[in-house]
Amino acid sequence: LAGLDGERDIPTFETTSVWQEEAILHPEEYRAGAEEGEHPAEPICESPEEFPEADEDVSQTVASKSGSYQVFLTEDGTLAFDVPGPVEQGPAGMVIPRSNPTNVIFRNESNEHRRLSLDLGTETVQIDEEDAVVRHQICTTLIEPGGAQLLTVEAPQPTFAVDGQVNPNGPGGEAGDGFWFYVPGVDTAKLELIVP
Repeated sequence: LAGLDGERDIPTFETTSVWQEEAILHPEEYRAGAEEGEHPAEPICESPEEFPEADEDVSQTVASKSGSYQVFLTEDGTLAFDVPGPVEQGPAGMVIPRSNPTNVIFRNESNEHRRLSLDLGTETVQIDEEDAVVRHQICTTLIEPGGAQLLTVEAPQPTFAVDGQVNPNGPGGEAGDGFWFYVPGVDTAKLELIVP
Protein backbone atom coordinates (compact mmCIF):
# COMPACT_ATOMS: atom_id res chain seq x y z
CA LEU A 1 0.00 0.00 0.00
CA ALA A 2 1.07 3.57 -0.61
CA GLY A 3 -0.54 6.86 0.25
CA LEU A 4 0.31 10.24 -1.24
CA ASP A 5 -0.83 13.64 -0.10
CA GLY A 6 0.78 16.21 -2.38
CA GLU A 7 4.35 17.40 -2.32
CA ARG A 8 6.51 17.04 0.74
CA ASP A 9 7.07 20.30 2.63
CA ILE A 10 10.82 20.91 2.86
CA PRO A 11 11.71 23.83 5.15
CA THR A 12 14.23 26.41 3.96
CA PHE A 13 17.74 25.62 5.18
CA GLU A 14 18.98 28.71 7.00
CA THR A 15 22.31 29.84 5.53
CA THR A 16 24.24 33.07 5.79
CA SER A 17 23.14 34.02 2.26
CA VAL A 18 19.46 33.56 3.21
CA TRP A 19 19.90 35.86 6.24
CA GLN A 20 21.88 38.45 4.23
CA GLU A 21 19.30 38.44 1.44
CA GLU A 22 16.47 38.84 3.97
CA ALA A 23 18.17 41.92 5.50
CA ILE A 24 18.61 43.53 2.08
CA LEU A 25 15.39 42.62 0.26
CA HIS A 26 12.96 42.84 3.20
CA PRO A 27 14.39 45.50 5.53
CA GLU A 28 11.11 46.27 7.36
CA GLU A 29 10.45 42.60 8.22
CA TYR A 30 14.09 42.15 9.19
CA ARG A 31 14.01 45.20 11.47
CA ALA A 32 10.77 43.95 13.09
CA GLY A 33 12.34 40.54 13.75
CA ALA A 34 15.36 42.20 15.35
CA GLU A 35 13.12 44.34 17.57
CA GLU A 36 11.31 41.18 18.73
CA GLY A 37 14.66 39.58 19.61
CA GLU A 38 14.55 36.90 16.89
CA HIS A 39 18.01 37.84 15.60
CA PRO A 40 20.68 40.58 15.88
CA ALA A 41 19.89 43.94 14.25
CA GLU A 42 22.86 44.03 11.86
CA PRO A 43 22.96 41.98 8.64
CA ILE A 44 24.69 38.66 9.31
CA CYS A 45 27.85 39.50 7.34
CA GLU A 46 28.36 42.62 9.48
CA SER A 47 27.57 41.04 12.84
CA PRO A 48 29.90 39.31 15.32
CA GLU A 49 26.85 37.87 17.12
CA GLU A 50 25.25 34.44 16.77
CA PHE A 51 22.22 34.06 14.49
CA PRO A 52 19.63 31.39 15.25
CA GLU A 53 19.54 28.41 12.89
CA ALA A 54 22.35 29.69 10.62
CA ASP A 55 25.11 29.50 13.25
CA GLU A 56 23.85 26.55 15.31
CA ASP A 57 25.31 23.06 14.80
CA VAL A 58 27.37 24.03 11.75
CA SER A 59 30.44 22.16 10.59
CA GLN A 60 33.63 23.46 12.19
CA THR A 61 36.05 21.38 10.11
CA VAL A 62 37.00 21.21 6.46
CA ALA A 63 38.40 18.16 4.71
CA SER A 64 41.84 18.41 3.18
CA LYS A 65 41.44 20.11 -0.20
CA SER A 66 44.05 20.70 -2.86
CA GLY A 67 44.32 24.07 -4.52
CA SER A 68 42.47 25.87 -1.73
CA TYR A 69 43.15 29.41 -0.61
CA GLN A 70 43.26 29.95 3.15
CA VAL A 71 42.57 32.96 5.35
CA PHE A 72 43.58 32.83 9.02
CA LEU A 73 42.32 34.99 11.87
CA THR A 74 45.43 35.04 14.06
CA GLU A 75 45.57 35.35 17.84
CA ASP A 76 46.65 39.00 17.54
CA GLY A 77 43.46 39.87 15.58
CA THR A 78 44.92 40.19 12.07
CA LEU A 79 44.19 38.26 8.89
CA ALA A 80 46.92 36.22 7.20
CA PHE A 81 46.60 34.17 4.03
CA ASP A 82 48.08 31.23 2.15
CA VAL A 83 47.52 30.56 -1.54
CA PRO A 84 48.36 27.63 -3.82
CA GLY A 85 51.72 28.21 -5.49
CA PRO A 86 54.11 31.10 -5.01
CA VAL A 87 52.96 34.52 -3.81
CA GLU A 88 53.84 37.29 -6.25
CA GLN A 89 56.26 39.93 -5.02
CA GLY A 90 54.56 43.10 -3.94
CA PRO A 91 50.89 42.35 -3.33
CA ALA A 92 49.76 43.02 0.21
CA GLY A 93 46.50 41.20 -0.47
CA MET A 94 45.28 37.86 -1.72
CA VAL A 95 44.85 37.50 -5.49
CA ILE A 96 42.12 35.28 -6.97
CA PRO A 97 40.91 34.86 -10.57
CA ARG A 98 37.83 36.71 -11.79
CA SER A 99 34.49 34.96 -12.47
CA ASN A 100 35.76 31.54 -11.33
CA PRO A 101 34.49 29.88 -8.16
CA THR A 102 37.40 29.97 -5.70
CA ASN A 103 37.41 27.96 -2.48
CA VAL A 104 38.66 29.89 0.54
CA ILE A 105 39.08 28.09 3.86
CA PHE A 106 38.65 30.34 6.91
CA ARG A 107 40.61 29.14 9.95
CA ASN A 108 39.82 30.80 13.27
CA GLU A 109 43.01 30.80 15.37
CA SER A 110 41.66 33.42 17.81
CA ASN A 111 40.10 32.76 21.21
CA GLU A 112 36.61 33.99 20.23
CA HIS A 113 33.81 32.74 17.98
CA ARG A 114 34.21 34.71 14.72
CA ARG A 115 32.94 34.82 11.14
CA LEU A 116 34.85 35.81 7.99
CA SER A 117 33.04 38.26 5.72
CA LEU A 118 33.91 39.51 2.24
CA ASP A 119 32.72 42.84 0.83
CA LEU A 120 32.76 42.79 -2.99
CA GLY A 121 31.65 46.40 -3.50
CA THR A 122 28.10 47.14 -4.56
CA GLU A 123 25.47 45.39 -6.66
CA THR A 124 22.07 46.40 -8.00
CA VAL A 125 19.07 44.38 -6.79
CA GLN A 126 15.30 44.67 -7.12
CA ILE A 127 13.54 45.77 -3.91
CA ASP A 128 9.79 46.27 -4.26
CA GLU A 129 10.15 46.34 -8.06
CA GLU A 130 12.70 49.17 -7.92
CA ASP A 131 16.45 49.04 -8.48
CA ALA A 132 18.54 49.56 -5.35
CA VAL A 133 22.31 49.63 -4.94
CA VAL A 134 23.40 47.54 -1.93
CA ARG A 135 26.65 46.09 -0.53
CA HIS A 136 27.60 42.75 -2.13
CA GLN A 137 28.70 40.70 0.88
CA ILE A 138 29.14 37.00 1.62
CA CYS A 139 30.29 35.36 4.86
CA THR A 140 30.83 32.17 6.81
CA THR A 141 28.82 31.15 9.82
CA LEU A 142 30.20 31.86 13.30
CA ILE A 143 33.28 29.65 13.76
CA GLU A 144 34.55 28.47 17.15
CA PRO A 145 38.23 28.87 18.15
CA GLY A 146 40.29 26.32 16.23
CA GLY A 147 37.47 25.70 13.74
CA ALA A 148 37.43 26.09 9.97
CA GLN A 149 34.82 26.59 7.26
CA LEU A 150 34.80 26.75 3.48
CA LEU A 151 33.64 29.92 1.70
CA THR A 152 33.22 29.79 -2.08
CA VAL A 153 33.98 33.16 -3.66
CA GLU A 154 33.10 34.25 -7.18
CA ALA A 155 34.14 37.82 -7.94
CA PRO A 156 32.09 39.05 -10.92
CA GLN A 157 34.24 42.09 -11.67
CA PRO A 158 37.90 43.09 -11.38
CA THR A 159 39.12 45.26 -8.53
CA PHE A 160 39.87 48.21 -10.82
CA ALA A 161 36.13 48.42 -11.67
CA VAL A 162 35.49 49.80 -8.17
CA ASP A 163 38.45 52.21 -8.00
CA GLY A 164 37.39 55.33 -6.16
CA GLN A 165 34.31 53.73 -4.56
CA VAL A 166 34.69 53.86 -0.79
CA ASN A 167 34.33 50.46 0.84
CA PRO A 168 33.16 50.93 4.46
CA ASN A 169 34.70 47.58 5.37
CA GLY A 170 38.20 48.56 4.23
CA PRO A 171 40.83 49.96 6.59
CA GLY A 172 39.49 52.94 8.51
CA GLY A 173 36.18 52.70 6.63
CA GLU A 174 37.24 55.59 4.39
CA ALA A 175 40.41 54.98 2.42
CA GLY A 176 39.68 51.36 1.58
CA ASP A 177 38.29 51.17 -1.92
CA GLY A 178 38.36 47.75 -3.57
CA PHE A 179 37.36 44.37 -2.12
CA TRP A 180 38.06 43.41 1.50
CA PHE A 181 37.92 40.36 3.74
CA TYR A 182 37.06 41.44 7.28
CA VAL A 183 35.97 39.96 10.61
CA PRO A 184 32.99 41.73 12.24
CA GLY A 185 33.92 42.94 15.70
CA VAL A 186 37.69 42.90 15.04
CA ASP A 187 38.81 46.26 13.61
CA THR A 188 42.36 45.05 12.89
CA ALA A 189 41.22 42.04 10.81
CA LYS A 190 41.31 43.38 7.24
CA LEU A 191 42.74 41.70 4.14
CA GLU A 192 42.53 43.10 0.64
CA LEU A 193 41.22 40.84 -2.12
CA ILE A 194 42.73 41.62 -5.51
CA VAL A 195 40.90 40.46 -8.63
CA PRO A 196 42.81 41.14 -11.89
